[in-house]
Formats: sequence, structure tokens, C-alpha cells
Amino acid sequence: MVSVDKLFKRLIIEERETLNISKNFKNFNLKKAQKSVFYTAESRFSLTTGLKFLSIPFLTSIFISLILYMFMEMNLLFFKANGFGSIQELEGAFYDFVLSGILPFIPIYFLFLCGFFFVGVYISKLLMRPFYSLTKYCEDVVDGYRGVYEPDEFSDLRLLTRISEFFFSHMETQIKNNKLEGIEVPEQFKRVHAPKFEKAYFLHFSLIILITLICFLFLTYMMTYTIHENLISLAIGALKSKDGNHNSFFLGQNDIMIYALSGIYIISTGVYVWLAFHLYNKVSGAAFGIFSTLRSFMKGNFKARIHIIGYEHLRNSTRIINRYLDYLEKKYANSTEIKNSDNIVPLKDKMD
Repeated sequence: MVSVDKLFKRLIIEERETLNISKNFKNFNLKKAQKSVFYTAESRFSLTTGLKFLSIPFLTSIFISLILYMFMEMNLLFFKANGFGSIQELEGAFYDFVLSGILPFIPIYFLFLCGFFFVGVYISKLLMRPFYSLTKYCEDVVDGYRGVYEPDEFSDLRLLTRISEFFFSHMETQIKNNKLEGIEVPEQFKRVHAPKFEKAYFLHFSLIILITLICFLFLTYMMTYTIHENLISLAIGALKSKDGNHNSFFLGQNDIMIYALSGIYIISTGVYVWLAFHLYNKVSGAAFGIFSTLRSFMKGNFKARIHIIGYEHLRNSTRIINRYLDYLEKKYANSTEIKNSDNIVPLKDKMD
């Protein structure tokens, strides 16, 4: 049986924990929490990337709507020129007819718009994933754990990954020997003097963009085709009682509509291609900056640190890597600390 004293102590501890939780809850500031979650450099990058992805289909939809509106106005004027005095009745019938065909597409359309935003957010995470795996290793080592560098096979920058694997392996060997000194870097790293275009990395996230774009273009084509077919059917049905061959006029609009949509789709595809290169440039320059710093550090420049401008979304990652380089320099590049092996603290395994 539990003694009365132990039971009383347990109740006191539980009461204190309850009071601490209540106090922390009262001190919880929603605005500060939102600021820390939504206004970090990484979250801003994800948010702006999602909005960029959303803006293109949104603007595309506006242009398509304007084209359909112009076709509607042109056909209404045609009706008026052919003796239809009750234009208001025809216009009302047209709107009813169009809405009856497009209503099933509206929920799918808005889901696609939301999907575009989240695809943009996902791609922003995909772009920064190589840096996350790199900084995780650095953070673990600085905190005294055995770091494990595990780059993602499908979303890694190969040049950055190769030099990181070589660098970490070389540093682990020198740390075991309690001696940090420069080495001759491999020839494959010497020849790199500018950001390298990573085809596989670019292709991986570009395929996601392409698949999403094709789905959206197919949806907008089906919506536009349905609206325009309803317009033509209504017009031909209304003009049957009139003399003259009006079918050729309305059927000829199909070709014009296809030309207009093709132009919009080509422009939209071109903008997405530009966006893919734009997003790639958001990480390629930073990757080369990290690559150059690690290469310089291995060659013996233990004061080398990462200093890149214009990559705010990767600033936290570069700070962690710089902390790791500071750790190596202060702990192993100082000859007095190297000789005193008692100062060396063994690494421990991290339990996730």
C-alpha cells in the first residue's frame, strides 16, 4: 500500500503541475503565437509561394471569363440586329441556361484553387528539404548527439549533398583524431565555380507543377466548352424561326474560342515555366554559397562562414550551419584544447 506521506506528496506535485498549466494558458498570447508561426522567414516563403501558384490560375480564370462575356455581348447584339426586340428576356434565359450547365463545376473549381495554394506550399517545403536534412545533422552534433545525415533521394541538390557527405565524413574522422587540419579537396569539387543546374532536382518539383497545371487547364476547358455550347445551342434554337443561315456564324465561334483559349493556355504554361525557374533560383544560389563555404573550410580556412544575401527563407539554416562551423573551430582548431583530451565530450545517441 502507498503510504500517506507519499500520497500527500503526489497530490502536491499534481496540484503544482495543474497550476503551472493554468498559468501558462493564461499567459498564452495568440497574437505572438500567430506571429511566430506565420511570420517566420520560412513560413513567409511558403505563403508567398502558395500565393504565386494561386495567382496564375486565378488570373487565367478572369481572362477566360472576360472572353466569354465578350462572346455573350456579341451574340446579344446579333440577336438585336436580327429583330429580337425582347433582349432582356433572351438575356435572362441565357443566364439561366449557362448556370444550369456550370453549377456542377463550381465546387470542383474552388477546390482546385485551394489545391493550387497548398501545392505551392508543398513545393516550398520540397525546395527547402535538402537544407533541413543538412541543418538537422549540424544541430545534433552541436547539441552533443551523434548526427546522422540522411538526404532525401528525390529532393536533394546533388552537388550540395555530395560535398556535405564528404565534409561530414571528413570532420568525423578528424574529430576522432582530435585534430582539425586542412586537406586537399577532390578534383570534382575544385572545378565548381558557379551554381550548377540540378536537372533531377528541377524535374522532380516541375513534374508536380505540370500535373497540377494540366488538371486545371482541363477543368477550365470543360467549363468554358460547356458555357459556350449552351450559348450556341440557345442561339440556334432561338433563331430557327428567322430567315437566313445563322448557324455558320455561331459555329464559326468555336474556332475563335479555341484560338483564344490556346493563347491563354500557352501564356499560363509559360508563366509556370518561369515560376519553376524562379523558385529554383531561390535555392540554387544559397546551395552554392554553402558549398563554397564547406569547401573553403576543408581546405583549412576555419574562419569561413556562410554569408548569403537575398535568401531570407534559408537564413535560419545558414545560422545553424555556421554554429556547427563555430563549434568545430572553437573545439578542435585550438591547439591547447586538442592536446587536452579531457575536454573532449563523447557524443551520445539521440533518442527520437
